[in-house]
Amino acid sequence: MWYVIWATTSKEELTRNAIERNIDSSLYNRLSIPHMVKYERKGGTDIRGC
Repeated sequence: MWYVIWATTSKEELTRNAIERNIDSSLYNRLSIPHMVKYERKGGTDIRGC
């Protein structure tokens, strides 16, 4: 069984830290926080954003 928790953009690591502090690690075998990476092009230059 697995669960999904939505985190506020750019607060993913804070969410992960809160989970690790407050939930016993024996209750889960893997904690994965996906991140979205957005690429843009401005003035002919690639810009990596969040």
